[in-house]
Amino acid sequence: MIPAGDSYHACPECGAVHAREEIMSGNTIGAKYYSDGKMEAPMLPDLPSVIRCVRCAFIFQLRRDAQVTAPSDKSVPVFVANHLDLNGWKEVIATQFNFDAGCELNYRFRLMWSYHDLSRHDSEMFVDFKEDPEYVANMLRLLELLDTSNPQNLFFTAEIYRLLGRFEQAQSSLDHLIQNEQSREFGEYILASQNALNRKDSRVYMV
Repeated sequence: MIPAGDSYHACPECGAVHAREEIMSGNTIGAKYYSDGKMEAPMLPDLPSVIRCVRCAFIFQLRRDAQVTAPSDKSVPVFVANHLDLNGWKEVIATQFNFDAGCELNYRFRLMWSYHDLSRHDSEMFVDFKEDPEYVANMLRLLELLDTSNPQNLFFTAEIYRLLGRFEQAQSSLDHLIQNEQSREFGEYILASQNALNRKDSRVYMV
């Protein structure tokens, strides 16, 4: 990974400046891949795109065209731009912050990952939010947004159904993927998903 210095972003509500570390290039060496689509790569970090202001708690998007320069006055505090937590992404979804089709899909995946992050590094990575109406509503909306003409999205459709404990629907989606001529590209994922379905296992797993 080659760092590229910091970019600076002012909160549109209170003006507090936040710094985000940028990278010039990176790679996926040593990356971890999870069944819910999340990748953790030490040499290609996921940079925050939406943050909560450290000073006033306002949530805003870090836009390249709205960057500011670093404060010349060293007494002016500069806060670290951190990823939103679960409650932050819930707030984004509830307020339909900056929603167009592409952003909504991205944000809803990030809300799902935030739920799963609560136990992502436990040995069992147990996920059971089927009784949480906000979790279920987010997952059902993801199913509506996913274009299943894309084989990758067929896998995610099967994964979402599996995480909801709807194993028959998950199996049907996986079967559709297996029948797709591009399914060989997802062989490792298909095998792992089928094994989880055979066990009726609704946990997130590392691929």
